[in-house]
Amino acid sequence: MTYDDVDNPSASFDIMGDFQNSYKIAYELHPNQNLHWFAYYAKGYHPAGINQNPYLDDDEKTYDAEIYHDITTGLRWYTDNIKLSTSLFYLEHDGHIYETSEQLDPMNPNAFAFFKKNADSGYEYGSESSGEFRLSDKFTISATLGLLSSEVEFGHHDEHGDEHGDHDDHGDHDDDHDDDHDDDHGDDHDDDHDDDHGDDHDDHGDHDDHEGHEGHAHGKKAHSPNWNYSLSFNYNFTKNNSLMIEISGKDGFIFDSAHDEYESDPYHLLNAYYSHSFNKVNLGFYAKNILDESYADRGFIFALEPPFEEKLYKSFAPPRELGVSLTYSF
Repeated sequence: MTYDDVDNPSASFDIMGDFQNSYKIAYELHPNQNLHWFAYYAKGYHPAGINQNPYLDDDEKTYDAEIYHDITTGLRWYTDNIKLSTSLFYLEHDGHIYETSEQLDPMNPNAFAFFKKNADSGYEYGSESSGEFRLSDKFTISATLGLLSSEVEFGHHDEHGDEHGDHDDHGDHDDDHDDDHDDDHGDDHDDDHDDDHGDDHDDHGDHDDHEGHEGHAHGKKAHSPNWNYSLSFNYNFTKNNSLMIEISGKDGFIFDSAHDEYESDPYHLLNAYYSHSFNKVNLGFYAKNILDESYADRGFIFALEPPFEEKLYKSFAPPRELGVSLTYSF
């Protein structure tokens, strides 16, 4: 890869990436017709890259490749009316890539920049479970539950140790654990680790816990709630008409791994979907966040106004939303 600085050609440079490989070793067992057990080990990587902001320091203009290792095992059990699945996973990152931020000029809020850099390491472990219960030809109940614990080891505490944070949307577990490993896992963390939400608590005291022994910094991954769930009820009035009511929620999470004093509250949402099909047309009506819950899905820490002290600024998720969809199948 090549970085060209048009204004200052002497600052241009090339970086050569190392050869990387990825692979997966899996074992599956079917003790009987309805039971499926699986286990696998996978190794993968995220490539190195260049940050495009020209005002970053030289040591912040590039980041190295990340190597990750994934160990997962799980069970699936199916009958005509019940579908159950559960899995346990452990994911470890070497040179974990995370998105961070820095206010390059403390007196200028427009000098706020996002860029990627490497932590020493990181890990997460947890479980994903789902169930579907068909109580009749018309009525079905579905549920999902995700549990997650994570930590990032940033390495030696330098001058930027308290200014940067992890802004992963879901956390990288979604990228590593879902995209690279077929269908062994559900979508319990997705969400959106895209729908991660919460409000902040400003009175968590000093953030000495963020500093480990011998000047090393560590903390939880940002936007990685310890639990998330969904519970839905689906009723088919006829073959072409159905109604689904859904309740979903997430635990609180930190907005920024380097600022673990800012933490969101848990949230719970109520959604509804109605579908009507005729010929090749599907007409849908939906209502999201029916109770008009107010919750922040992102948080940014920087100095915006005099006396230019860092504080949290929140970005809120959409309020109650009503809509109609029309789909035509050729």
